[in-house]
Amino acid sequence: MAKKSVNNIGDGDPELGLHREAQRSGIENYEYIQNRICDLLKHNPRGLTVSEMSRVLGMSRNSIGKYTDLLTLAGRVEIRAVGKAKLFYLSHRVPVSELLNFSSDAIIVMEENYNILQLNENARRLFQLSETELLGKNAISLLQQQARIKPAPSILYRPLQISAAHEIELVQDQLVRSMRVKIIPTVTQSGKPGIIMILEDVSNVKKALDALRESEQRYRSLIEAAPSGIITTDVSGVVSMANPMATRMHRYTSPGELIGLDIKALIDPSSHQQVADIERRLSMGDIIRKNVIRLARKDGSSFPAEISASVVKSSEGKPSGMLIFSSELDAPGPLV
Repeated sequence: MAKKSVNNIGDGDPELGLHREAQRSGIENYEYIQNRICDLLKHNPRGLTVSEMSRVLGMSRNSIGKYTDLLTLAGRVEIRAVGKAKLFYLSHRVPVSELLNFSSDAIIVMEENYNILQLNENARRLFQLSETELLGKNAISLLQQQARIKPAPSILYRPLQISAAHEIELVQDQLVRSMRVKIIPTVTQSGKPGIIMILEDVSNVKKALDALRESEQRYRSLIEAAPSGIITTDVSGVVSMANPMATRMHRYTSPGELIGLDIKALIDPSSHQQVADIERRLSMGDIIRKNVIRLARKDGSSFPAEISASVVKSSEGKPSGMLIFSSELDAPGPLV
C-alpha cells in the first residue's frame, strides 16, 4: 500500500505530546484534541485509521477511539469501511454556523443547561445584546430579563430526547410579539448533549388570523341582523346556511332546521318551473335580481317573495353553491 501523507506530519510517543501541549496552552483537553484530529484528517483526505492517528498524535488507540466516537456523533467525522479496516474522514457536511444566518428565525445553540454556545444575527437582535454579551449566558434567563417572556418559561423545559414546540409572547419596548418556540435536542461540537432553540416570529400571522376572525364575526352579525332572508346551498341545492329572517319567513323554529333541506322544499310547487329557469340562467353566469316567486312555509302554505341569487365559487373558481336573498311581499307581484 502506498504511503499516505500522514507520514509527513510526524510521529509521537503514546499519551505524551498532545496532552502536554494542551496543558501548556491552557485549552480544555477534549476540545483541543478533537480539533487536532480534525486538522489531521483535513490534511489526509484519503482517510486515516485509528492506528495511524494514534501513531501521529502520540496517543493510545483507546483514547483516539473515544475522541473519534465523539466527533462522529457530532457529525464532524465520517467512517467508511475499506475491507476489514475502518477509515475516518473529515465530514463534508456544511457546518451549522454557516447556515444559521440564512434563516429568518432566531436560532440559538445551547448546552444542556441552556447556556448559549452559538446564535445567529436574528437572535442577537432579539436580545438586543452583542454576541460577546450573550455567549455563555443562560438563554431562558435572558428571555425573562430582556423580553419579559410570558407565560412562565417553565414550559420551555422538556426532557432533551423530546422535541417540544410552544407559542409565547415577548414584550419589548411596549411591543408585544408572538413567537413560536421549538426546542430540539442535539449534540454539540464537543460531543456533549445540547439544545437548539428556534424562535419564529408569528406576529403577522396572528394579526391576520385575528383580523379574519373579526371579519367573520362582522359578517355573521350582518347576516343575522339582515332584514332579508339569506340562504346558501351547495352545488346539489342542499341548504348549508340560513339566517334568522329566512327562518321566520318559512315558519321554522331555528336556522338549524333548514340546514340539510333541499332548496325545493322551500319553494311552492307552482314556482318549480320558474326556479328551473333561474337555475339555468345561474349556470350560464347570470345574476338573478328581484324575481318574484312563491315560497313555501313549513306548514305547507305559500307566500310571494322577491328573490335575488348568484352562484358562489370556490377558491379554485369552480361553482360551489348558491347565495339566495329573499324578501316577503305583502301581495303577489308580476312573475318575471
